[in-house]
Amino acid sequence: GARGPLTMRYSHDSGFTGLNVATGISTCACSALLCAGIGAVVSSFTDVRAVLVQEYDERVNEWKNSERDRFEGAWLQVSAAWNASLDADMADGVLNQTKAMKVSEADDRSFHDTEAGDGLLSYTPLKFQSSFRFASYYPKDGAWEGFSLPPRTEAQAVIIELAMRSRNGTMSRFALNPLPLAYDETVHARTPAPERKCRSEQGGTWMNRQCHLVKRLNAICVQVYHDEAGAWHLHSKMAPPLPDHIPVPSFQRHTFGCDVASDWHPAEYSTDRCWGPQHGQGDCLSQQSEDQIIHVTVRSARDPFIRAGELVGSNLDFGMSKGMQRAYGFTMLVLGVCLGLVPVVRLYLACRPTIRSKWADSDEDTRKFSYGDEDGLSNIGAATAGVYGHTPA
Repeated sequence: GARGPLTMRYSHDSGFTGLNVATGISTCACSALLCAGIGAVVSSFTDVRAVLVQEYDERVNEWKNSERDRFEGAWLQVSAAWNASLDADMADGVLNQTKAMKVSEADDRSFHDTEAGDGLLSYTPLKFQSSFRFASYYPKDGAWEGFSLPPRTEAQAVIIELAMRSRNGTMSRFALNPLPLAYDETVHARTPAPERKCRSEQGGTWMNRQCHLVKRLNAICVQVYHDEAGAWHLHSKMAPPLPDHIPVPSFQRHTFGCDVASDWHPAEYSTDRCWGPQHGQGDCLSQQSEDQIIHVTVRSARDPFIRAGELVGSNLDFGMSKGMQRAYGFTMLVLGVCLGLVPVVRLYLACRPTIRSKWADSDEDTRKFSYGDEDGLSNIGAATAGVYGHTPA
């Protein structure tokens, strides 16, 4: 049969694909900005920063008035004991080193405060520090063939013991659980390209289709408190809850460390990115030949730096003031309203053809009704003329 004319159909929405994407993005951004603005304005009615700053300043005043002097008057000695059986140059046995700890007033990690430290009192830090040097855990003479570090449970470990004497002569002693100096850890490799990402992103070595990381001990820091008798004790924090199926190493179960970023664990480990024969140049070449140095630090539990971590976390930011919160909130609200105009205009443009169509249908009905009334009046006139004897021509 004969084919009818080919008709081109045009979808009204096909020309607005880009606008639809922009509308969706604007709607999401508008919602986020409005929520952030409302939250900031509401939060400005409760001056959280002022409360945190007040608690921190109270600790600073306490530190200046009594706690710093009490801690400075203590005498500390630290001992390190480790098994030297893994060192080929030494006989089997346990090595010991004992050192007197020295006072340090070095500045602590700076605060990243939004208000640039406004309202925060200054103080002079005080801590006791010492360090120990251990033989390098790298293979001798770069003999990497078949060489690998043992896992954490079998690695060479160090035991730190502390002895403290108060001004009144009270002696206190406490020891930490064994801490591995360096060990091999198998981790889940990132995908895709796990072999490449194991080396470049995770800093590990790809062996037997697994990503191996070398963890090395860098520092140990503990916090202590004194009782009414003058004796010093390790001060533990509340550990964060973990699911029962997640194993926790013994050296991570203690929470008397100095940094909230590590969940108050006393041991600080890092990934050794210089491990492996492929890194035997530049800075890594010197590190592979150097001894491993462990820094030991003892701080008072009344230290303002530790109190700051308790109050605001590892970022050391006390937040925004009421005025800044309101300014931030109103700015977010204005931006949200401006972005909200995009979906409103888009909705208007989408509904305009429908409105015009309804108006057109209404006008058509009006015109039909008007034409019908004129015909009806003509018929009525003719009928009336017939009734009263006026015969139409």
